Amino acid sequence: MADGTKLRNAGCILNQTMTTPRPKNAAAGPAKYRNIRLRAADKRALTAAGSRIAMLLKSRKVTANDDVIDTLDYFVGVIYSLALAKERNFQNRTKTKTDAGVVLKRAEEFGGGRLSERGGWSAGFLFNGALVRISAVYHRALKIVLGKPNTDEHVWKLRPKAETLYTQWTKRTWNNSNIRTVHGEVNTLKHDSGGTRQKRTATYEDALLSVTELLDLIEAWEQHST
Repeated sequence: MADGTKLRNAGCILNQTMTTPRPKNAAAGPAKYRNIRLRAADKRALTAAGSRIAMLLKSRKVTANDDVIDTLDYFVGVIYSLALAKERNFQNRTKTKTDAGVVLKRAEEFGGGRLSERGGWSAGFLFNGALVRISAVYHRALKIVLGKPNTDEHVWKLRPKAETLYTQWTKRTWNNSNIRTVHGEVNTLKHDSGGTRQKRTATYEDALLSVTELLDLIEAWEQHST
């Protein structure tokens, strides 16, 4: 068989292999993992949060509530985003003006089909994503805890009621100062034309502590509410 014919036949076989859909019941390939590369304190905080979320997902009360499962799914995204941001050396921003040259570089790279996985812009992108997720989990958790999954009430109205329940359940005050800082930052990012250019208030440490505060509330609901 001529070399050209061999190549054409090989190309047809390769094309068939690539375009043949995987059967619905076919087993997926093995998952790929790597160790989290963070300094010890950050790694401890985030892996502990992952373990606490996993414990919640083993609760019958949680698995019987689709709203809670969906919220915890979103919550896992928080700890992933915070880990990846720190792995890319996220630094709390102190400067107030966005560097247009960096934004241009990222846009041109993407326009050329290239994706940057390193640098301050990428780390900030991941951190902002974590903040938005924290804010969303906060509002959703308040609704779940109060048994009002479909309410249109805002956070400022729901939080005092959740604080009262938390105290009744645990005999302690629910510390939520870091969540409130993060939620306020997200509202600024969403609604102010300059975003957080003038002032950034939420730090990486605020985000980490927010994770703990949210888990405290959800765990209290899981253990004590009827």
